Amino acid sequence: MSEKSVGTARRAGGMPSLRLCVLALLVAGTSVASAQDQDPPLVRLALVDLYGLTPDVAAASAAETAAVLDRLGARTEVRWKAPSDPDDPRDLRVVLMPGDPGRLLKRTVMGAVQRGAPTLTLWVFPRTVAAVLGLPTEAAGSRTPEERAVFVRAFGRVVAHEVVHLMCPWREHDASGLMAAHMSQATLRGVSFEVEASLRRDFVLGAAVQADRSLQLARGGGPLD
Repeated sequence: MSEKSVGTARRAGGMPSLRLCVLALLVAGTSVASAQDQDPPLVRLALVDLYGLTPDVAAASAAETAAVLDRLGARTEVRWKAPSDPDDPRDLRVVLMPGDPGRLLKRTVMGAVQRGAPTLTLWVFPRTVAAVLGLPTEAAGSRTPEERAVFVRAFGRVVAHEVVHLMCPWREHDASGLMAAHMSQATLRGVSFEVEASLRRDFVLGAAVQADRSLQLARGGGPLD
């Protein structure tokens, strides 16, 4: 398992594979110049809620996640699925964990990713997100409308951070902003945030590569290692 995490500088799993980096460079050399003439890449998210979001917060969280990814240059489809539902290899699986991060992660970690599986997976820890924001940590906890809005905003940005890691395994953390190892309160809470051109470019490239990989898997072809 290869992990990157929000909320801590811990990095594990080593560098991305040479083949993947070469593939990204090849795609960059042949496609980025004409990217503006192409449709935005499609990112499909399948959310599995083990935490128990209330229906209104679940709907708003899905919409916020899609809005952030759209700003990064993708077309986004979000659906909710039960844990027992079959996986679709075209999806990125987003699992909302019911408790705190396990013993292999720091308790301040808000999200982590796994690569190398047929279905790329990321985990989000809503209890930790709420705690970092100073909000009630229980899914059914009493929150004001303002607190719900702050939680939803932060949730969408944490998920987007982890999706970037899955789409762009060659990309390091930034010093600040959405892809900082420790996202600031301003980034988590702010009504708006900046998206650097380099982040958008990398994300569009990585999402396009992943879309091609997913299409091959859906057609029964082998994955790109």
